[in-house]
Amino acid sequence: MNMKYTSKENVYLAVKGHPEGITLSNLTRELFPDLGGTQFRSAKRWVSTVLAEFRRKGRLYNTGEEGLPRIMLMWFATEEGSDETQS
Repeated sequence: MNMKYTSKENVYLAVKGHPEGITLSNLTRELFPDLGGTQFRSAKRWVSTVLAEFRRKGRLYNTGEEGLPRIMLMWFATEEGSDETQS
C-alpha cells in the first residue's frame, strides 16, 4: 500500500479497531504491510505525525505498557452518537 492512498482518517480508523491499544510499529505494519527498511521508517514517521495531530485535537492519548509506546483511542460519548451518557 502506498502512503498516498492512506488518509489520516484511515489511520484513525485503524487505531479505533484496536481500542485496547497497539504499538506504533504494529499499526504502521498493518497500514503498510508491503514496506520495509527506509520506506517503513518513513511511513512510521508519517503515522506518528498523524497521531500527534489527533492527540492535539484530544481524540487520542498514549499509554505505556512495559516500556512500549501504545496508542489508545479516547472514547467520547458524542463520537458514539449519544450525549445521554454525559452527566
